[in-house]
Amino acid sequence: MKNLVALIALSVMVQVGKAQVLDYHQINVDTAQAVQVKRLAGDDKVSSFAIVVNDSVQAHFHQYHSEHVYVLEGGGLMRLGDQRFEVKAGDFIFIPQGVIHAVKAHKGQALKALSIQAPAFDGSDRVTVPQK
Repeated sequence: MKNLVALIALSVMVQVGKAQVLDYHQINVDTAQAVQVKRLAGDDKVSSFAIVVNDSVQAHFHQYHSEHVYVLEGGGLMRLGDQRFEVKAGDFIFIPQGVIHAVKAHKGQALKALSIQAPAFDGSDRVTVPQK
């Protein structure tokens, strides 16, 4: 029985009906990619993603939805509106609709984050902006 519980705990994604469980330690980091995005779950009201930033996420905003970001591992410099500040594992960031945001991971250290967006994100409302 203990082996079965351990096996389930180690799996990346377990589906129970429509519910899902993620062990974020199992997210592979491909350092050849500047940013990796993996859709985890969602419906028409909300979507969630595992994001691995090896370099940076370009400044952008979302026209129609808000975003919650929870930093799981690593750290970096975040831009949120006119503010710039350090983020690290354990930080929670709320990004309101229409607010410009970006992040640059610390050199040599991947930043892993959970992003929850409402309503569901399909990419169509992402607007990139020039870097400041």
